[in-house]
Amino acid sequence: MSNIFYPNSGFYISGEDLSAVSSIKWGSTSIDTDRLIFDGTSGISGALPPNVKTDTVYVINQDGSASSLGEQVVHLLDNHKIQVSNLDVASASMGESITIKGSNFYNITNVTFGAAQSEFNLVSPSEIEAIVPKAAEHTGVTVFSSFASGVTGTSFNSGISANNFIPIPQLYSATPEYQIEGNEITVVGESLGAVKEVRFKGVPDAVSVTNRTRTTFNVSLPINAVRGSMTLILENNDEIIQDDEVVVVSPAAIINRVLPDTGVIAGQNIFIEGTGFRTGILSYNTGQESVKIKIGDTDVSGFKIIDPALMSGMVPNTTPLGNQLVSLYSQDDEIYPSGKIIDISGALPEVLGANPSFATSGQLITVTGNNLSKITKVNLSRNDNTGVSAVVTGSGVTTSSFADRATFRLPSGIQQGEISGRGSFYLDISVSGDYGGSDTLTSGLFVIGAPFIQEVIGGVTAPREPSSTGVVSGLNLLKNSRIDILNSVTEELQASIKATGVLGSGNYVTKSFFKFPSEFTSTGIKLRYTNIAAVSNTSSPISVFKRPVVSGFAPLSGEEGTVVTVSGFFSGLKDNQVTISNTAAENITQTSTTGIQFTIPANVNSDFVNVITSGGNASSDIRFSSMPSRPFMSQFIPNTGDSLSYSVFGAGNRIDIIGDNLNIVDEVLFYDKEGNDIVQRSFASKSAKKISLDLPKKTVTRTNSEGTFEVDLQTSSEYSGVARLKDRFSRVVTGSQEFRVAELSGISGNYAVFGEEITLTGLFFSGLNASFSDEFGATVSGDFVGTTKFSESGFSITTKVPRDITRSTLLVSGSNNPSILSTTEEFFPLPTITGVSGDSNFNFNLDQRVQITGINSFGNFGSGDSVIGITGEGQSAFYPINSFSRISGSDGKNLSLFDFTINGSFTGSGQMFILSPWEDYKSGSFSFESTKTNQNLNKIITSDFYNIVYPAPSISGIATGNKFNGNVSGFISGNNLKPVTGVFLSGSGLGVNVPANDFVNVSNNLIRFAPPFGPDVTGSGFLVVESERGIGTSEISGGEVQIFHTVGISSFSPLEGITGSTVNIVGSGFSQARNVIFGAAGRSGNASFTINSDSGISATVPQFTITEGQDAEIKIEGLLTDNFTTSSRFTIIHDAPTVQFNVVSGRAAPTVGTDRSAIFTIVENIGGTDYYVTKMVNPDGKEIIMNTEEV
Repeated sequence: MSNIFYPNSGFYISGEDLSAVSSIKWGSTSIDTDRLIFDGTSGISGALPPNVKTDTVYVINQDGSASSLGEQVVHLLDNHKIQVSNLDVASASMGESITIKGSNFYNITNVTFGAAQSEFNLVSPSEIEAIVPKAAEHTGVTVFSSFASGVTGTSFNSGISANNFIPIPQLYSATPEYQIEGNEITVVGESLGAVKEVRFKGVPDAVSVTNRTRTTFNVSLPINAVRGSMTLILENNDEIIQDDEVVVVSPAAIINRVLPDTGVIAGQNIFIEGTGFRTGILSYNTGQESVKIKIGDTDVSGFKIIDPALMSGMVPNTTPLGNQLVSLYSQDDEIYPSGKIIDISGALPEVLGANPSFATSGQLITVTGNNLSKITKVNLSRNDNTGVSAVVTGSGVTTSSFADRATFRLPSGIQQGEISGRGSFYLDISVSGDYGGSDTLTSGLFVIGAPFIQEVIGGVTAPREPSSTGVVSGLNLLKNSRIDILNSVTEELQASIKATGVLGSGNYVTKSFFKFPSEFTSTGIKLRYTNIAAVSNTSSPISVFKRPVVSGFAPLSGEEGTVVTVSGFFSGLKDNQVTISNTAAENITQTSTTGIQFTIPANVNSDFVNVITSGGNASSDIRFSSMPSRPFMSQFIPNTGDSLSYSVFGAGNRIDIIGDNLNIVDEVLFYDKEGNDIVQRSFASKSAKKISLDLPKKTVTRTNSEGTFEVDLQTSSEYSGVARLKDRFSRVVTGSQEFRVAELSGISGNYAVFGEEITLTGLFFSGLNASFSDEFGATVSGDFVGTTKFSESGFSITTKVPRDITRSTLLVSGSNNPSILSTTEEFFPLPTITGVSGDSNFNFNLDQRVQITGINSFGNFGSGDSVIGITGEGQSAFYPINSFSRISGSDGKNLSLFDFTINGSFTGSGQMFILSPWEDYKSGSFSFESTKTNQNLNKIITSDFYNIVYPAPSISGIATGNKFNGNVSGFISGNNLKPVTGVFLSGSGLGVNVPANDFVNVSNNLIRFAPPFGPDVTGSGFLVVESERGIGTSEISGGEVQIFHTVGISSFSPLEGITGSTVNIVGSGFSQARNVIFGAAGRSGNASFTINSDSGISATVPQFTITEGQDAEIKIEGLLTDNFTTSSRFTIIHDAPTVQFNVVSGRAAPTVGTDRSAIFTIVENIGGTDYYVTKMVNPDGKEIIMNTEEV
């Protein structure tokens, strides 16, 4: 080996018995056989990886032994600007194609017209066909490639045309559509950057534009312009005529002021001041010297133009009151956008009513009527001849925009002289304002006074029963008053009632009749009245019968004659009104207001204890039982959902039955699908109120044509969705609450990304949802989308995949059941990329550090794991990560963070993705093409494409020497070789680069190439590698290479001879011959030879042992692995004095061909004696005995 090497360059090792070498160990770096070429058994060539350094080199054999080559020294070593020519076609419309010419158009990534990206087709390295984009700008056209920079650091990755492109403009709008002469119009469109002037219809001279951008410009509307489209004049003086009238400009007439603008009375004249009052702009009445205008919704004729800035006319007396818009008509009978509001007033106000019709002081009152817009005063006076009146003026009066309402507050002074505001009376109402006063509305409003309680008729000491009749005397006790029932001690509100009748009216409503509430919660109450005016005083305390309360009884069970004591509160106990199951108790005794004793009568059923008093009825919370009551089932747990009338279970779910007397239940019976019983006798727990159990199943035997087999039948709700309880007395109770057993029939997919919808289908899925598992095994609910019903029991639920989940079975839950059923197959969340950092306009440089964040992408990732993928342009690659961590995003939610470095495993443009963490990517047999991640790749790749930007390729060395031919392959080492698209030979007067027969981009630092470089190409030259980013040559590193013909033998003479004789061989590629070999049947010998020319060799037949009757083939070995063996054979004539051959014992004669004969000796037994018999076999197969001798 030589003394100095370079990374990515070649090396050659010579020696003996090298065919058993398994690898080269360069320090800690292993160079395996895929980077080695074996030169027989005596030489090895190969290419160095990019990470080698000065270190000890070992040759590793297949048996594990190693040979040291000592320390080898590694040294480190230290392209084409895009040119764009003048545009031949420098003006075109959006969507048209133009040709861009120039040089070095390699690996072009973008063509821009200013900031606008163009679709383009690379025709050749000197020509591009580009489509003019929508947002093309008036500037040069720029061509970009993915080259990073030139050798001096200057950016060579873009070029711009010398002349500017002029886009054909497209107009979208002109605002305002109507404009005053001399004012500016703003034109909006696309590709307006080259517009310099505009010509308007009716005016010959063009007007220069201002404030020009790509999408807009301003231009002044000239005097005498008429309605029509515009003609655009470009920088190259081309005129674009807008004849489709999509964008039309019109001169406008403008109203500046209307006099008077307020207090206009219908029928009076007004004056309109403005601009543009001339023919060609306004709508003139046919045959009249007047123009048409619009006031409100009414077209008005007869307005006369006094001068171009003034006109006058009358407002019709039918014009509605209020604000009306005055507008002008154009000559095309369209309304100009300019207009002014005038206020039209008129007729006397009119009062029709008041709302509400009865009120209290300070209450808001609305007067209804007509022409109330200018009301400034409301007059109020009592009609009971007391002389009391009031006036509301100024801001105290507000009117509606429709002039049909005036609003004010009833002043408090109107009740002056009344005690505590208790007076009630009628008011007369009138209004006045700018246009006069209204008539008086007599008794238009009734004023209500505050209520007052004088006494409770009938007394307050004798207790009153619930729902009995009461009478209160006082003032203003209106029928619609609310009567509050208060606790006489705390005055807390117990109930509110309404009066059933009253006596009198107004101030003379002096009695109120009512019915007490159905129960009292205290032993004393007070009354209080409330009407819209005020709240009354409270009455004196009234004794009442309090509602009874049964707090308990003892004992809880017994038989006839058992004395039971009831505790609670009992006021006014009625005769024989303690009952059980509608049967009166015996010997009823009230010991106090808190206790009652009685005796159980005969033939009473178990039931609650009922007590009836003057205060109402009460029952015990529990039943008295002379024997155990039947079990009672009130509900299932899980209970029914919010929108369902039944509970939802899954097969085998553990459920609770809630009820009473459940402790005597021995069996719970369900149904299978066929309506047969499935019995559960084993309970997880049992008490009087609750039984916990698992939904049972049973195994049944079935028989068909194939034989007998067993089937498991689960609890089902298809026949009936109820449960039955069987107690120890064999009584069966059927529950009233129903349940349904949900069953999963299918899932739309087991692979989905965050936010993607998946659908689960099955029985009784209404109101359910699917949950997933996070990395800690906790459930994460999907984002519920909806439920679809497709049959009476068939439903599908759709949910969105949440974040922070991992592979797991899906859990179906809902309707108060957190675990109904699980899927049998696992769900696999696909990772989603949420962010990519480190790029520059979606470009990545080689060796650039990049970070990617993702959702549902956490796993046991470690440094070196190749889990960040990129795919595009028919290729895929994976980048090993530097690190993996979990971080919190800006929204506080978890993200996975991958840090990695761009290497040379991928070229071109591609979309990034994260390998699913559940893939077996660490396995030696892992194949991405067969993974589920690959099958779902379109779901997880980024929407953006990222370009892997390489510099121009360079050659640092050539392995396997510098001599090659069509049978000798070689290695080129260097940098940026992955995107290389061609390997060429340049030099030796060839005049052109000649491509290699074949090559393989082994890595970014190594290319394996195969000559020849075209037919009959020989000589010396430099190797050239080419990519879309530039070229590299071996001129600096690697030097010249020599190309020779391959070894080939066309003939030789003579065709036979003895050893030591000369054979002349004719062919090609002999100048690099290393060996001439004569060989036959596993034996061979090297011949001495003389190279006469590239097409001639003289060889001396070597001495070597051959088998009887065999010929020799001739083989010439040339460069390294290049060799050629003749198909015809050279016959070697024996030059030995004797010929020895084997005796053929007990076998037939050897077979000879039609042009050959053979002599052999065989042992034959003649008359019991063995003889050596020597025979000759002629080509016709006849045997001739030549000699016989006894053994």
